[in-house]
Amino acid sequence: MLIPKIKDSDKWSPYIQPVLMLFVDYFSILLAEFVATQFRELILDYAGRDHDYFHLEPFYYFLFVPLIFIVFLHWGRTYIRLLSISEMIRRTFWSVVYSIVVYIVILFLAGQAPVVSRLFVTLLGGFVFCFVCIGRLIMRHFLNKFGLFLEPTIMIGSDETARKFLNYTINNSFFGIKVIGLIDDNPRGKALSGKFPILGSTSNATEIIKDSGVKNVLILAPKMNKNKLHNLVDEIFPLVKNVSFVPDTEEMPISNMELHRLYSENLIVLSVKNNLSRWYNQLIKRIFDLVVSVIGTIAILPFLIIIALLIKLSSPGPIIYSHIRIGKNGKTFPCYKFRSMVKDADKQLDSYLRTHPEAKLEWEAEHKLKHDPRVTKVGKFLRKTSLDELPQLLNVIKGEMSLVGPRPITAEEISKYGIYFADYEMVRPGMTGLWQTSGRSDTSYERRVRLDAWYVRNWNLWLDISMLVKTVRVLLSKKAGAY
Repeated sequence: MLIPKIKDSDKWSPYIQPVLMLFVDYFSILLAEFVATQFRELILDYAGRDHDYFHLEPFYYFLFVPLIFIVFLHWGRTYIRLLSISEMIRRTFWSVVYSIVVYIVILFLAGQAPVVSRLFVTLLGGFVFCFVCIGRLIMRHFLNKFGLFLEPTIMIGSDETARKFLNYTINNSFFGIKVIGLIDDNPRGKALSGKFPILGSTSNATEIIKDSGVKNVLILAPKMNKNKLHNLVDEIFPLVKNVSFVPDTEEMPISNMELHRLYSENLIVLSVKNNLSRWYNQLIKRIFDLVVSVIGTIAILPFLIIIALLIKLSSPGPIIYSHIRIGKNGKTFPCYKFRSMVKDADKQLDSYLRTHPEAKLEWEAEHKLKHDPRVTKVGKFLRKTSLDELPQLLNVIKGEMSLVGPRPITAEEISKYGIYFADYEMVRPGMTGLWQTSGRSDTSYERRVRLDAWYVRNWNLWLDISMLVKTVRVLLSKKAGAY
């Protein structure tokens, strides 16, 4: 097969990308300084406080302050390749926090602390974080849209693993790569059919990479024989600038994984922290749940009243329905929902399952019915949009549930969790979670169990935030909907 050669302009992409990002960050920081100054004046004027007009000298405005933030953005490794959007946001946040701390310390040591507004410094940190993240996302959006300055990349590996990787890059367009082809020993042509050319097999990888001029290679073959992988890396390493590969970490917690290098022995050690076994992380999660759920409940209170009226007017029965579920440490609690079924739904279910054996099998397997005759018209809408679960905010405030967590289960489902029930018991069940954003009702029960366990083993606060954002995206999409 004819090997595609990269353009001369593409050769400069690995250098142009970080330089562009650096300029975007610099102007985002300048904008943050200006907005922080103006907001400080507005806040103090609104509060009726007498104050002097605050301004930064040109040296501080154009050089000193931006330099501090850019140094820590670089130190926080926010300019590297293969960085997801959520990871970029997380690293940018901590880089900004460290920058503000160092900025304050330097001002104190220089004797300038008394003349610098504390309100300005606080606002500056918040605006730098927002503007840098927004600026980078806008830049990446336009570069991807017009195919500019994307690093040419060859993928080596199985069709299935490549499909997973490319699927992830669709929702995390911060990678900045342009795949020109795939090297695979056993191409099936299903997942990547029509998207990228199959350039050849791994036995010809050296010649393919030489002919193409590509300097970035992704090895996406976690099941590849160890000796074959070592030989492949040895062969292509002198030809490229970057080699990345996917290790076999299937079913392992990866979110809290740390890498340790044993240089003298040429070994790496992967350690995994069980974050939720630490009391302070449990406290952080609880505080986050309480603050967000209280604010959220107040914000949507009129909307909750409208839903309650619709339920009351559409069918007889209570507005709120509760069902006993298993919570943290195996304790039971009443899980609240807006009623989406007719009155005496449990009795009707027993009668329906007795006369419909196929429905009984579906219920025993999934604990759900795709076409449940008990659901009301209003209830069908509430379920499709998951609005029926909004009363669970009260469960969160009471400390029985979390905003994000495993799906709340019944006592009958415990046996189906097997060894994973120990993971389930560690946390409060959630209003949303990985299963809701990974196919929801179309996800198999076994898959749901594994997703719940994965969440517990990989928890961090950023995972909760990203799950809440992703849940909103799923609910607003055409594919949203439970039954």
